[in-house]
Amino acid sequence: MLHGLRQQAAISLAALALATPAGAADHGTPLPTRLVQAAVQAEESVLAAARAHDARQLEGLLGDDFSMISATHADSPVPYEAWVDAMVRPGAGDYAVRAVLAQEVAPGRVLSSLVLQPRARQAAVFVVDLWQSDVTPWRLLSRHAARAGGPAKALPGDAPSQDLPKKF
Repeated sequence: MLHGLRQQAAISLAALALATPAGAADHGTPLPTRLVQAAVQAEESVLAAARAHDARQLEGLLGDDFSMISATHADSPVPYEAWVDAMVRPGAGDYAVRAVLAQEVAPGRVLSSLVLQPRARQAAVFVVDLWQSDVTPWRLLSRHAARAGGPAKALPGDAPSQDLPKKF
């Protein structure tokens, strides 16, 4: 009986070794967590709505008080309506999601940081998003974005600056 158990264990180990992709452990490539996969799916939904020029679908992915803060106009957030208008213009969704990190920062709140890689020859965009994750689909509550080097061109979703009178 002991010999049978050893033989069964050896066969199980061999099957496990064959099922593991060659070199998977050698490269140290991290597998995405469920949270990262969900964040990527949420980001892809926003880009898909932008590519389809579908304002209604895009609005369904946003929180009621959504705004975007860009590095070039940090003192003047892009409001909800202006962001939606900018995102449904041609070219606004011509990006691919890369290098995603996601972490739950509070119950039902996920902070994701990622790189939007343009399909054309432009500088990538670094984005930090706050998502409401306790609803389906997730809702984008706020976005902070900056060009990751290269010439200062408009960011996806950026709108003309609306200078507000500042009172000190």
